[in-house]
Amino acid sequence: MTLPIPTNLLTAGESAKRQAELNRRNAAYTRAIAMRRSYYELARRAKGTSKEAYYNDMARRAGTAERGSRGVLTSYQPGYSQFKKEYTKLTGLDKANAAGSLDDLLGKLTPYDPQAAAGKLAATRSLNDTLAQLTASKQQLAEDYATNSRAVDLQQPNDARALLSNYAGRGMAYSSGYGTAAGNSDDAYARTRAQLSSNLNRATPRLH
Repeated sequence: MTLPIPTNLLTAGESAKRQAELNRRNAAYTRAIAMRRSYYELARRAKGTSKEAYYNDMARRAGTAERGSRGVLTSYQPGYSQFKKEYTKLTGLDKANAAGSLDDLLGKLTPYDPQAAAGKLAATRSLNDTLAQLTASKQQLAEDYATNSRAVDLQQPNDARALLSNYAGRGMAYSSGYGTAAGNSDDAYARTRAQLSSNLNRATPRLH
C-alpha cells in the first residue's frame, strides 16, 4: 500500500530530482545488460580455449549484477509513478486556479439562445436553397444557349443550300440577286447568334 506524498514535496525541483534518479537507474540497468551480453559473447568465442571458464564466470557475475540493477530499478518505479501522478494532478489544479474560478470561466461563455440558433439555421438553409437554385438556373441557361447555338449552326448550311438550289432552278445561280439573298441570310444568322449571346450575357449577372 502506498502512502500519499506530502504536498511540500510536490515541487518542480523534487520532480527533476526524481527524474534524474530514474534516469540513473535506467542507465545502470542498461549497462548491466550490455555487460552480461558482452561476457556471454566472449565466452562463446573462447569456447574450447583457456579463457572459456573465465568468461563464463564473468558472464554469471554480470548476470547477477543485471538482476540486481533490475531490482533497484523496479523497486523505484512505483514510487516514481505515484509521485508523477500526484505532481501532475497538483500542477493541473494550480493551472486551473490561475485561469480563474469556475464562475469566471462560465461568465466568459456565450449563453445559448435556442431561438437565435433556430433562426440562424433557417437562414443558412434558405441561403443554401437559393444558391442551389441559382446554380441550376445558370446551368440551364448555359445548356439552352448551347442547344440554340448548335441548332443555328446546323440550320444555316441547310438554308444556304436551299437558297442556292432555288436560284439555280431559276437559272440565277450566283447572280447578283442570289448574292444579295445569301448576304441577307448570313446577316440574319449573325443577328440570331448575337441575340443569343446578348440574352446569355443579360441573364447571367442576375444569377450571381
